[in-house]
Amino acid sequence: MIEMYVDDGTESREHRKAMSNPVYKMIGIARCKHNSREKFMVVAVYASNFEINEHGKREIQRRKNGLTAFTTTGSPQPIINT
Repeated sequence: MIEMYVDDGTESREHRKAMSNPVYKMIGIARCKHNSREKFMVVAVYASNFEINEHGKREIQRRKNGLTAFTTTGSPQPIINT
């Protein structure tokens, strides 16, 4: 996140602008494998509000019950509508 905020080598500094924007009250962050020299990538999603969708409601209940965060297909699914 620090590297995204510093945004070195990017003239527009879009990451810094988004992170500093007072409109955004929440952030979602994900890290996954990537075929680059860094071996992973980070994605940040900014929102001023959100609504939990039906899949998200089921996922929250599943996590409360101590079950895995993945669907039966093994693929992570979004749990919010922005």
